[in-house]
Amino acid sequence: MAVSSTPFVRRPYLELISEMCDIGKKFGVTDFINPEDCGDKPVSEVIAEMTDGGVDYCFECVGLVSLVYEAYASCRKGWGKAIVVGVDTKSYVSISSYDILHSGKVLMGSLFGNIKAKTDIPYLLKLYMEKVLYFFREDPSYIYSIQYSGITSLSS
Repeated sequence: MAVSSTPFVRRPYLELISEMCDIGKKFGVTDFINPEDCGDKPVSEVIAEMTDGGVDYCFECVGLVSLVYEAYASCRKGWGKAIVVGVDTKSYVSISSYDILHSGKVLMGSLFGNIKAKTDIPYLLKLYMEKVLYFFREDPSYIYSIQYSGITSLSS
């Protein structure tokens, strides 16, 4: 949903599972990068070349420290934002204060999408009921299964 509602022209996506690329296309992803196809180049370098300097937003959803660094490195200098969604409780991320100060990039976390439950959940349910928000319920090829029993009673 977030990908398809952004006005950006290029929306690169890093994925190892090729079947997920079809799902990404439904949400507006334009370019798919398999790290195994990058050779000796870091993924961040491939993304920087592809986007002429880096992306405005990069979401790290796995929780590996190495991917947090790649996400941060993939961001455009001056205003790029790396958002960490995945977590590994035993690892630490360390970025030099010099790099933070001089790059103008932002590294931030996002717990549950930083939603405000009292106002955002009813709004998301409204979008779902209006068929604006898509939860993969109708798509049996999606890898994960989510139960939505009683969702209509939640929205009233």
